Amino acid sequence: MALQPRPPRLVRVVFGSIALVALVAVAAVFVATFQGGQTAPELATAEGPTLVFAEFGPQADEILIAPAEDPDARTPIQTVPHANGWGLNPAPEMVAGRTAYTVLPPNVTPDRTSPAELWLLEVETASAVRLARDADLLAAPVLRQDGNVLAYRRTDGSGAQSLLRVDLDTRVRRVLHTDQSSFGLFPVGFDDDGALLFTRLSASGTDLYRVADGSPAELVFHASDEIARDWSIAPAGDAVAFVAPLLQAERIVHQAQVVSLERGAVGEPPAANFAGEQYRPTWRADGALAIGREGVEGTGTPPVVLGTPEGPILPAASEGFDVPLGWSVGGDYLAVRHFSGRNSQDPGVETLMLLGTDLSRRSIPTDTELIFLGWTGA
Repeated sequence: MALQPRPPRLVRVVFGSIALVALVAVAAVFVATFQGGQTAPELATAEGPTLVFAEFGPQADEILIAPAEDPDARTPIQTVPHANGWGLNPAPEMVAGRTAYTVLPPNVTPDRTSPAELWLLEVETASAVRLARDADLLAAPVLRQDGNVLAYRRTDGSGAQSLLRVDLDTRVRRVLHTDQSSFGLFPVGFDDDGALLFTRLSASGTDLYRVADGSPAELVFHASDEIARDWSIAPAGDAVAFVAPLLQAERIVHQAQVVSLERGAVGEPPAANFAGEQYRPTWRADGALAIGREGVEGTGTPPVVLGTPEGPILPAASEGFDVPLGWSVGGDYLAVRHFSGRNSQDPGVETLMLLGTDLSRRSIPTDTELIFLGWTGA
């Protein structure tokens, strides 16, 4: 299947790794350099959780912040120019007020195989710095839990793929692993020892590997005979969650799996009592895990939250289903991609929304596509 410059959001969020098949309390004013050379704006101070997201534009994406309690009160903090029709591809999580993204600059051939730039954004200072010019656009970078190290993928002229580690204090880059793979390597995150976790796709399915600086890669476990996707690392770095295809009632559906990195064995799906498609398991700081579920006829289906004795109940919409994107730092809000249809075969209309543990649902109004980057603030 050919990849388009901006695949539909359902393909990139519900099937968040489409690339596998062929992707505040904000401080007062700082004078910083923007990606395009602009001067940083005066940033509004907010005590509560603050959403960081981007509005896609044909030639540039606008990065904004907005308080969770009033998402209409937006402040633009960055403009990201890009090749016509191609937007930024962010890290799945923001860490310590930092996020990273890949983007095709305006002056390159607009193709998914063209070398992309890798940027680091500091939300508190509204400044961005370019880290590399050789990144793969559709393999999202990942940040270590302390926000001081980043990993990304590059492909050389022979087709060999390499995973690189970047120390964000010194900007030193090191190659951790190289593989001549026709399917692909995809960075997932970092374990509790600081080793990089990555998936390797092959004709036999999906395997999770671990690699530390200066050591060869080692197999952690075989995740699926098919393509496992939507990977998420537990806050402690000791477990992973993902979805994998399973046969259920004569239908292939994707369901969530949680695997301990110590035991390394795929077991019973944690949300096995919920039949049908499941979407993008997303960890909260206290170890709770939100899992999206396909809709039910005549009513909305919010994510189920597992893993804590008194897990929060999230509010349902009148119809449709929610795909989790990320918890606020304090765990009071979950950003989701809401779809008005029943499931990925019938998605309906999509909306970026904030679900509160106080049972509030707030939409982010827009005339264009929105790209979730993460959260800052309490």
